[in-house]
Amino acid sequence: MCLTQNAAIDSEHTGGNHGQNMILLKFCIGGEMVYKGMYRLSILMVCTLLAGCAGAATRAGSTSNNGNGNNSLVITSFSPASGSVSTTVTIVGTGFLHIRDVAFNGATTASFSVVSDTQINATVPANATTGPISVTTIHSTASTTNTFTVDQTTSPPQISSFSPTGGAPGTSVTINGSGFSTASSVNFNGSSASFKATSDSQIAATVPSGATTGDIGVTDTGGTAVSTTAFTVTQSATAPQISSFTPTSGSAGTSVTISGSGFTGATSVTFNGTTATFTVTSDSQIGTSVPTGATTGAISVTTSAGTATSSASFTVSSSTTLKSSGPINLNGQSNVTLSGLHITSTTGDCVTLTNSSNITIQQSEIGPCAGNGIKISGGNTINIYDNYIHPDAPLYPCCDVSDGIFSSGANGLTIWGNVIAYGEANIEVQYADTVKVVGNFLLNPRNTSTGSRGENFQSWYGMSNVTVENNYTLASEDTTLYTFAANQEDSINLGYITTALVDNNYVEGGQSPSGCGIIADDSANSMTFSSNILVNTGECGIGVGSGTNQVVSGNQVINKTPVSGGGNTAIYVWNQYSAPCGPVSVDNNIAAEVRSDGTISSFWNGGGCDPVSLSNNTWGQAAVNALTPAPAPPAIPPQPYACPAPSPYTTQHGCGM
Repeated sequence: MCLTQNAAIDSEHTGGNHGQNMILLKFCIGGEMVYKGMYRLSILMVCTLLAGCAGAATRAGSTSNNGNGNNSLVITSFSPASGSVSTTVTIVGTGFLHIRDVAFNGATTASFSVVSDTQINATVPANATTGPISVTTIHSTASTTNTFTVDQTTSPPQISSFSPTGGAPGTSVTINGSGFSTASSVNFNGSSASFKATSDSQIAATVPSGATTGDIGVTDTGGTAVSTTAFTVTQSATAPQISSFTPTSGSAGTSVTISGSGFTGATSVTFNGTTATFTVTSDSQIGTSVPTGATTGAISVTTSAGTATSSASFTVSSSTTLKSSGPINLNGQSNVTLSGLHITSTTGDCVTLTNSSNITIQQSEIGPCAGNGIKISGGNTINIYDNYIHPDAPLYPCCDVSDGIFSSGANGLTIWGNVIAYGEANIEVQYADTVKVVGNFLLNPRNTSTGSRGENFQSWYGMSNVTVENNYTLASEDTTLYTFAANQEDSINLGYITTALVDNNYVEGGQSPSGCGIIADDSANSMTFSSNILVNTGECGIGVGSGTNQVVSGNQVINKTPVSGGGNTAIYVWNQYSAPCGPVSVDNNIAAEVRSDGTISSFWNGGGCDPVSLSNNTWGQAAVNALTPAPAPPAIPPQPYACPAPSPYTTQHGCGM
């Protein structure tokens, strides 16, 4: 007889040969059998044929099901009964083949595996709480009657390294590892230290007063981590003492050596209350220079432990006399030397050279000006040595009306040993062959409202054979130290040029979301960027944005000041223009940019410059460790040609090549 009343197929299970099931299929219409036959089929094959195979499978001898042909969804047990986040739990039951979700008290885990129809392995998710475990298919959900207990105890922290490995009280120390997010204390050999967990993997701590050499410890709710190596405390913090200084008198810009003790970590040096720039050469010696505006009186040195004041006064003498001059205009001249002048202008450019040759401008102060400091048009063999150039001019929408030096069409230009500050661009050169920029200090370019310039050095349009080496470029927003804050795009920018060497420069600072410390810009071909140091240049250290036959070799890039909206990578290669780009060689660099979320970006290839070859570079945390602390900047200017003119920033006054 038929078991169904409608047109369908009924089945009955019978025994079969060789252990196989035999299925008697009945084709029925209106309850009357119209055909039957014996087939050797599996239940699965029958289910494929039948729209209503669930009932057929049941009558063929299957266990009870949940409506989809599988065993009933049941959880019979789980183990372990408790555990912390990330613990693997084995769930036992039936009907597991088509599981979609596993949850711990409603918190779904993204990590589970169905081992079989009777077993699931699942990982306790981060947001789990104590409660039942549940498993879900598309048809139903099964839950445990017992609760799984989530252990909220956190894992103890781990210390992998710290930098530097030694220092005096007050020294900043970066501790690397894991589990620092909930850190409650940091100690140096048992002495409690102030600290800040900058990420789960890094802590910034300060060596406390009274600390001694020993392990560093980090404690959180999970326990205490102890470093495997000792931090060496080099000395106790003591108040500074000044025993002597030499010379005992001098004019503004004079170099002064202060001797004494306790100078490590000095935060300020003053001459009778006027703040001076300085370098701590050792715990017992400071190199400084007499600041502009200083008057006769005592010298003071301040550290975190106190302030030392000299018992004798430093006598400030009148400055080296520079002969005052109004604007100078040389047209068609040759074999002229301008020296020892203080040149100013209230009407335009301070110095204008037009189609002149064999001109030397040296050891002079140029500025303030109502235009460019020096403007050069045409000519050849122009030498600009050891000057202090600061146009301080009003900014205009565009372009090159308030540069430190603006040169167009002058071949054989040498700019050496100068201090150049506050230009729209500090040096802008165009349409020339053989330009050398050596040993200068370039400070705080001031981009215009239209973004026309803003470079410490830019070579743009029709250029070839340019050398930029041994310079110190700085972009700072600190108006307590500098007259104008920087508004820099790129520090060193080269475009529409063939053959340039940018070597051994110290490039510091940068705030633009689209600027780099050094960049090969549009159609810059055969660029070599080598042995440069770039520190905190903002969103980009070195960029190759265009050009063929580019080499980026042996540079050190450490950026810990990412810029919001910027790409924030230490080195990038990416064709940003329609001109050809590549090949590019990137080798033997140490480079890292620490982004605001704590991740590190050392290199990015945006495409379009193939082939790009990478070899022997140090990236990531290894680069951060190698460049922490960052290399110190050079003297100012880094390489005088002979005797630099006085400036508020000069620290190097020696004469000679």
